Amino acid sequence: MRIVLGSALVLAACGDNGAKPGVDAAAIVDVSPDAFDSLYHCDSPPGTAALTVTTGAIGPRYARVFAGGISAGDGDTGATPNLELALLFTNDDLSVARHVQACMAHDATQCTANTLIVHALFAIADAVNTHDATIETVGGTLSVHGTLEITLYQDPFATSVEATGRVAGSLHVDSTTPAIALDGSFDHSFCGGLLGGVL
Repeated sequence: MRIVLGSALVLAACGDNGAKPGVDAAAIVDVSPDAFDSLYHCDSPPGTAALTVTTGAIGPRYARVFAGGISAGDGDTGATPNLELALLFTNDDLSVARHVQACMAHDATQCTANTLIVHALFAIADAVNTHDATIETVGGTLSVHGTLEITLYQDPFATSVEATGRVAGSLHVDSTTPAIALDGSFDHSFCGGLLGGVL
């Protein structure tokens, strides 16, 4: 079994330097924060998400999404390839991957942005479908279940994908305890610094 090494929440995989998932850890010479930031720039302009909260003390709207995830089972194990998708919704311009990582890791001391964190686990072959999802705030002060519908999935770990892949779809939550209702859509490429996997 091979593990792709990275930092913090997720494991660094494919970035602007052309490295692909599965790169040997020995080839990573400098993994200092400055070096990591120079490789992984997460651009998410307004309009990559349109998420509206109609009930609940969060939001009320989120216009950006950052997409990442951890892949497992697609290497030497022979297991069914799956992805733990991680989406971060915010209005803040978190252009540096490690800043997004801090929010996804629920590090409230390093993440001061108003964010929603969404996790969903599914087989990569079944990505374009409807999935159960967990929606949380930084620090875990809010945690509800919802429905994530993926309408477009370009695998960031596939060698045929030149960039870092893409994911699009919608999110729906209608929770009574706590009282949270939200709906919206998203469409954006994956950020290389938010990808990783066990190969």
